[in-house]
Amino acid sequence: MTVAYFFAGGIALKAPGTELYDAFPVMHEWIDRVAAWTDLPVARLLVEDFSGALSIGHTGAPPDFRHVAEVRQVANALGICDVLAERGVRPAAIGGSSLGFMIGACLAGALGREELFDLLRFSSTLPRTVAGEPAQGFATVVATDDELVGYSAWPDVFLAAELGRFAGGSAGVYMLSGYLDALHDLARSQPEGKVTVVEVLGGAHNPRQQFMLELRKPYLDGMKFADPAVPLFSGLSPRVITTADQVYTDFLLNSTQFTSSSGVYAALAAQGTTLAVGPGVAGPLSKFGFPFTMVQVTGKAHFDLLAGTMADLGLQRGYLLEGTRK
Repeated sequence: MTVAYFFAGGIALKAPGTELYDAFPVMHEWIDRVAAWTDLPVARLLVEDFSGALSIGHTGAPPDFRHVAEVRQVANALGICDVLAERGVRPAAIGGSSLGFMIGACLAGALGREELFDLLRFSSTLPRTVAGEPAQGFATVVATDDELVGYSAWPDVFLAAELGRFAGGSAGVYMLSGYLDALHDLARSQPEGKVTVVEVLGGAHNPRQQFMLELRKPYLDGMKFADPAVPLFSGLSPRVITTADQVYTDFLLNSTQFTSSSGVYAALAAQGTTLAVGPGVAGPLSKFGFPFTMVQVTGKAHFDLLAGTMADLGLQRGYLLEGTRK
């Protein structure tokens, strides 16, 4: 019986707040360090809210809100892991999807923390569309397996990500990505509110993002990845990632390939995971089904909840994460 960490995809549009920053010195020191590394004030990392930024017609978000939301998702998740480590909780395996995989790879020691923030800074400077091509975007939808077949067959629309499947059913939450015009056409063909199109973040996890792969590749080629210190899993493939080359490959392919959260769950379960911890605030995990007990940690009370859950399951605290690079 083991404890694993799962890092969800997505970005922290909702402000995480200052509760953990005020309560735990290790979190306070960590967020201050991130602010110095990224030139983003603590208030932007913890307090500034972008909850409405994805709504069509919304004009109040600053131009860099995506970058800030990515940085604080990474910072919040890793800071929570530091608090957990102080309490003797460390993972025997780590999995993640999309940005969550990058966070997990960092925690597993495959790249340094400052290196990850530098990568996010570089990525924030890249264009979201190709000159002369239609703009890309994505859409979210709650769908059954049968509905997905129709969505995936829509011209210029791709199944980009499975964000989680509901317990006891064949439905889940999915991301579709492709050209914005095609996404809007698909949305108009469905009942109102069924398909929610997001225009402001660009595309993701689809073959039309090959230009983004090519723009990122020289930067990734210059990074020094290391072998993960614990078994690592990505939403791109069910394989266990054990080498630096495999980490590099999934960082490179992240923008162009479909990513599956439930695929990561299954891989972690196959490793003997009894309890998974979800550190971070990208989105609620409680609505999804898991093949193990899941405790999401976003606030102070969740640390005691996790300790009680571990005791109930008879789990020992601690797997020494040797080699993690700070």
